[in-house]
Amino acid sequence: MDSSHRRAKRRRQTVHRGLGEVCEAIKNCDLPDAVAIDGFCIGGAAEIAAAADFRIGSSDSWYSMPEVRIGIPSVLESVNLHRLMGWTKATAQSSPSRNDC
Repeated sequence: MDSSHRRAKRRRQTVHRGLGEVCEAIKNCDLPDAVAIDGFCIGGAAEIAAAADFRIGSSDSWYSMPEVRIGIPSVLESVNLHRLMGWTKATAQSSPSRNDC
């Protein structure tokens, strides 16, 4: 593996770790928290939204966690999708046959 691949891998790990820390901070907040979503909420943004106590989305909101479908681990919020939206919708959200964006 050349140095550019190693640097890219370290950057991905840093971003993944940072996103996990943000989600944990949101979940551990003593006050209720809410996120407002208008438009695309994909990947890390969906992770942050899932960590919040309340999510308010417009009729134009579009949610997706495409990384889960191809086997890239999320920050763990995606494992709680069934709690947020029910098993049927959570399964459809992570199905490889579903077309997003």
